[in-house]
Amino acid sequence: MSNSHFRRWFLPLVGCLLCAVGAFAQGPTLSSPTNGATGVAVPVTLSWNSAFGAATYDLQVATNSTFSTTVVSLTGLTARSSAVAGLKATTKYYWKAGDVSFYTTEWSSVWNFTTSGSTSGGTAPVLASPGAGATGLPTTVSFSWGSVAGATSYTLQFDSTLDFSTVITQKSNITSTSVSVSGFGQNTTYFWRGAAVVNGTTGTWSSVWWFTVGSATATLPHNSLANVPAFSLKNGVIAYSMTKASPVSIAVYDLLGKEVYGFNRLQPAGSYSFSLANSRLSAGQYVVRFSAGNFEKRELVQLTGNH
Repeated sequence: MSNSHFRRWFLPLVGCLLCAVGAFAQGPTLSSPTNGATGVAVPVTLSWNSAFGAATYDLQVATNSTFSTTVVSLTGLTARSSAVAGLKATTKYYWKAGDVSFYTTEWSSVWNFTTSGSTSGGTAPVLASPGAGATGLPTTVSFSWGSVAGATSYTLQFDSTLDFSTVITQKSNITSTSVSVSGFGQNTTYFWRGAAVVNGTTGTWSSVWWFTVGSATATLPHNSLANVPAFSLKNGVIAYSMTKASPVSIAVYDLLGKEVYGFNRLQPAGSYSFSLANSRLSAGQYVVRFSAGNFEKRELVQLTGNH
């Protein structure tokens, strides 16, 4: 084969390979809180989207944009979000997320947010175990959560509804970050949350998680789930509203049935919108499955790309 012939077929091939590598070598797209957000409550849940579904993710939070003063550095994350506690009040933070694949980390752009003022009771603890949605638990359950600076004790609440209108059980004066609680009923789903007591004052409540004792087939109580009066999917934008807090799931599948994007979070009542362009999916047809409580909707959507 002559050198000229070799160059004619080999160099374009190399160029294509480099383009392909460049396409995959993209970090995540940051999602929430929005860039420049202020008054962000602590703990803050940082969320991002990934175009190619990396095996794990890294997350860094710092007090400057060069990350020379990193205050949070997490590795090996499998979810596309992470709760971060222990941040100072009325402080500006910078954060970025990284796709870990091909033995390298591809970082996102850098966003920033500013935390809100603290309360006399301090920040809320970050729940750890059992995980949100855990099933098949015994009637005695072990709970754990992250520590809060300055806390002298913690309080846990348990209820059968998300709004905690009729608290079934409350455990107070817990001096460690773990406790075992007995007396839960079989085949029943419970919601739980925690708060730290700082300087004699109970602080803000944590996010709400839920678990099922006994049968893994038990479902969340219907009267505690969100009513979804409105849902729409237009021009690649998902919009929905809820009158009660609920676990929300958004899954996007290609026409071969492969999940290419996923979102799972417990969200409070309110109205929300999400553009699929932020998921960095390529142009084409996809099936979107949306669920909140007992409500589920599937729709076919045509995306034109996000470039």
